[in-house]
Amino acid sequence: MKKIFSCMLVAAMVLLAFGFTPTYAAASKSINVVIDGKVQSFDKQPVTISGSVLVPMRSIFQALGASVNWNNKTRSIIANKGDTKVELTIDSARAKKNGNSLVLTSPPKIVSGATMVPLRFVGESLDCTVEWDGQTRTVYIDSKQTNDAHTDSSVTSSTLPSVSQINPSQTSELSTKQIAQLNDSKVVLVQLNNALGSAVSVGNGVFLTNYHVIDGETSGYIVDLKGNKYEIGGVVAYDKDLDLALIKLKDLTGNWSSVDIGNPAELTKGDKVVAIGSPLGFQNTVSEGVVSNFMTDKGVDYIQTSAPIDHGSSGGGLFNTRGQLVGITTFMIKDNTADLNFAVSIKEAESLLNGIKGKSFSQMSTSSLSSVSQAEQPANQSSTSSTSASEAASSIESALNDAATYIPTSVGNLSLGDWQTKVDDDGTILVANTMPVDSYATYLQYYDQIESEVHDWADQVIGQAIAKHYGDHKIYIGVLFTGEFDTYPSSFESSEITSTSDGYEVTHAFILVSIDGKVDTLVRP
Repeated sequence: MKKIFSCMLVAAMVLLAFGFTPTYAAASKSINVVIDGKVQSFDKQPVTISGSVLVPMRSIFQALGASVNWNNKTRSIIANKGDTKVELTIDSARAKKNGNSLVLTSPPKIVSGATMVPLRFVGESLDCTVEWDGQTRTVYIDSKQTNDAHTDSSVTSSTLPSVSQINPSQTSELSTKQIAQLNDSKVVLVQLNNALGSAVSVGNGVFLTNYHVIDGETSGYIVDLKGNKYEIGGVVAYDKDLDLALIKLKDLTGNWSSVDIGNPAELTKGDKVVAIGSPLGFQNTVSEGVVSNFMTDKGVDYIQTSAPIDHGSSGGGLFNTRGQLVGITTFMIKDNTADLNFAVSIKEAESLLNGIKGKSFSQMSTSSLSSVSQAEQPANQSSTSSTSASEAASSIESALNDAATYIPTSVGNLSLGDWQTKVDDDGTILVANTMPVDSYATYLQYYDQIESEVHDWADQVIGQAIAKHYGDHKIYIGVLFTGEFDTYPSSFESSEITSTSDGYEVTHAFILVSIDGKVDTLVRP
């Protein structure tokens, strides 16, 4: 174990403290692009950057029937198709569609002299459906379909029903699939500077979530099902005691329809409920359960349910069999077999929702995320705990062994070993995990496909979550591979190789997270 910590510390110091330069290369297996059933041929091969597929600018816009112009002075791209105008700039994560600002998951790049643009954004900005088949590494684009998952953006908060209002015609019980189809586009991922959570659309660019999701945060984004990011403008209203908050977009972009509000008083024990949220960052995971019980704690009503939730589910929706929102999933009690999960009853949000009724987007004033957090803290108190390094290490080890037993990816879960911690002489906390050999083999086999997923897991679920609570400590976190070889393993760095009487031993850190005032994350083969 001493060797593992030593290797991890050296790797973290070299690769994170001094930085590294990412490379942009064609995937080891070529990516196919099919538009309306026709396989496309590009003069430059598609590339993957941070999990996004980028293709040659002119080829893709012309294939989708759009005209395109390049401004060499501003390094910008303008494409037009009918009434749609799309604007992008090289190396900028900001794009525009018909003047509305959007955030890209991967910006346009100049790669080997070719101008490459993010394929999914281009397709969806031109009202095409875009699907990815991971097995065949093929992107399918249908330019003849439009996505009408959201209703018109003119829907305002005045259309929100009161908590007691029930649609009389909606009396039939929906299946779990139907409930998911009805509400999937109305539940979003909340990506903050230090954490992940969920939220539910209540229309007009406003979202209901848990207060603890935004507590201690300074900035963040709403992420929809397509991966589009929308900057959070601020907090409209909140109630710390109820653990509820309304957050609003910075700009009214996208089409956001409201969930239907149900009546929790109609629920009884044993009724089916469906939870939608983003546990561990797995966006819009659907789980089914029953109403297990009802609880009131410190004057707040909760619905206890067997529908599984986890870290990241906070702020998500709990829906009844009519597909109506009856609760905001808030917390679970771990280390038991009783499925103890709890949602704040939606009736507790009535005063917050009534406060925005009848108001347009521009009429709803906001406070910044940081000002709300600071208002809840005593003077000179930071949002992180000031525990000793040994106490922090013990808490981190316990939490990770409880919640981070695998890395979720699109090719399956990658199992992890036991998390172990050590406090160095200078107070640095070292956290290490040795991945089993079979999981590491799968990781290498699908690295190009899952690199961005693993990076997001390491950065958000591990790094940002730990930094939120123990950011006043210097922490190095590593996932490692260890193995023995008969011949010299030249594919590894010499500092990772040790000679033994039987051959060579390798200790290789391939996932590294550094917390030292900020979070830096590195994922490599």
